[in-house]
Amino acid sequence: MEHTADPSKESLKQKAALAIVELAKGIKNISFYPEGHPSLTQSIWKIVSTLEEIPLPETGLEFDITKNALLFRNEPVPSTSKAVVDLNRELYHRRASRLIFLPGQTAEEMSTFLSILKRRCCGRKSRASGSTGSITKG
Repeated sequence: MEHTADPSKESLKQKAALAIVELAKGIKNISFYPEGHPSLTQSIWKIVSTLEEIPLPETGLEFDITKNALLFRNEPVPSTSKAVVDLNRELYHRRASRLIFLPGQTAEEMSTFLSILKRRCCGRKSRASGSTGSITKG
């Protein structure tokens, strides 16, 4: 008997992967564009709207950070974008072990979160956490 994937699980996996791609793009954009720039605003809204499409559990949408990949539910997130590979590498080198998106984030919170990630990925020692998400050290 052939095993078929559950369409709802596959859809969730695809949406989670898209959220990571948008987050990685957002980090690149926040490093490039000044605050309030239309391209940056659009990028932040894209992250928030992508996450809104996912039915986030109360405990949040969790990604584990490993040396070679971001994992969603113990499966690698497809690295279809160089930005995702860069995000994973930077988080891993900073010894982050988990990325969690909690439900109910706003564009302002996401902007703050991206700024924290940008600082963290650029080598400053800061601990990122809040209502949007968190980075934990393992």
